[in-house]
Amino acid sequence: PPELAELVSAFNAMLGRLEESFQRLSDFSADLAHELRTPLHTLRMQTEVSLAKPRSDDEYRDLLASNLEEYERLSRMIGDMLFLAKAEHGLVIPQRETLGLMDLCRKLVDYYGILAEHLQLELDSENLAIRGDRLMLQRAIGNLLVNAIHHTPPAGRVTLAVRRRNGMAEIVVGNSGPQIPAEALRTIFERFVRVDQGSEGSGLGLAIVRSIVRAHGGSVTARSSETSTEFVVALPLAEAPTG
Repeated sequence: PPELAELVSAFNAMLGRLEESFQRLSDFSADLAHELRTPLHTLRMQTEVSLAKPRSDDEYRDLLASNLEEYERLSRMIGDMLFLAKAEHGLVIPQRETLGLMDLCRKLVDYYGILAEHLQLELDSENLAIRGDRLMLQRAIGNLLVNAIHHTPPAGRVTLAVRRRNGMAEIVVGNSGPQIPAEALRTIFERFVRVDQGSEGSGLGLAIVRSIVRAHGGSVTARSSETSTEFVVALPLAEAPTG
């Protein structure tokens, strides 16, 4: 009956949202199980091999050192997953202080410069300020820098630029290198997505970037050409810039 049409439409929409949520949960569970399986398999295999016959003290120390690396990898992955779970439920609430982006980005370039000794690492920043959480924004921009450095060929170029655009502070992290396929760009900010399947990362870094940026009322996008790739973060400007 026409009287029930609106109710039926709302009910169908609710079922559609539930189905989408269940599918996301199923996909997440499968991805998480896959990612945890690799370090756990490594730990089990190394332990079984070491127990197969008597070993020297040095061999046992090497085994424990190798296992410690896997434990640290698991710990980082679990910590990242907890952060993303909180972000999805609106539980990541940034502290609000006025931050000068020029100073923040200069410190990040200095810190990550040791990873880019084989590259050109350049900073071009306007004197802009935003209101946000210093540690969270350092993590987000740092993730983009590390990602750019790891995917830039030797003697390539990584740039970090800060500029005013459309009433927002725009932070652009770019690097020279091969083009990211268009289909990969559509999912690059999802969990456990790796453009380079040989990468040792958890595939959570860009998902964390998106969560942090959204928590600050901003947006992040990616674009790629045949010679370069750029990640663009847009954040609301503070009322007055600081040094």
